Formats: sequence, structure tokens, C-alpha cells
Amino acid sequence: MKVLLDNKVEYRSSLANMGGGCHRLGLTQAIRKDLGKTFGDIVEVKLWEDKEERIVIVPNDVQELLNQNEKAKEFYDKMSYTYKKEYIHWIDDAKKEETRERRKVKMIEMLLTGKKGI
Repeated sequence: MKVLLDNKVEYRSSLANMGGGCHRLGLTQAIRKDLGKTFGDIVEVKLWEDKEERIVIVPNDVQELLNQNEKAKEFYDKMSYTYKKEYIHWIDDAKKEETRERRKVKMIEMLLTGKKGI
């Protein structure tokens, strides 16, 4: 879904079903900062259906590794946007190249064992 907060911050998100007809919309620290809001503050929320496909941009080095591991690539390709995004963010968030390389190898290992999330 698409979300507009206080008529100034727009982003794409999903509602979390909390059961009993209750849903929750999480706001990241960055979004709260953009709004100038903190916990307990009131935020005007407008929601509408998001019909655009969500696409995760896979860095070339990660795509090459996936291409070399057909089974891992097949599993990755079938995962939801959220899980794909989580893996790529985890790899891109590495501060050192050695960490990035370790995470790429670990990602392939986790995909081969059917692990969707980090």
C-alpha cells in the first residue's frame, strides 16, 4: 500500500495484521524524523492500494553469485519482496568489503537451506 503521513511524507509499506481486526503500520526512525514526530505523537495517515510491482535491485556482484548457484537463485526468485529486500540490505549495509563477501557467501548458504529471512 501507499501511505501519506501528515500530507508531506509518502512511502510504500504494508499493514501488519495483529488479529482481531486490528492492523499496525510501522514507522521507521527516519520517517519519524522527516515528520518531526516521536512515540506518542499524533500522525494523520492516508492509505491507498499500491498496484505497482515492488522490485529489489540486486547489485551485480550478488546477481553473479546467484547466477552461479541455480538452486539458491530459484529459491531467492520465489521469495517475497520483503525477504529479498532484507537480504540485499544486509549485504549492502556491510561497512567492509570482507564483511560484504562473508555475507554474500552466508546468503547463498541460507538460501540453500530454505531460510527466507536474515
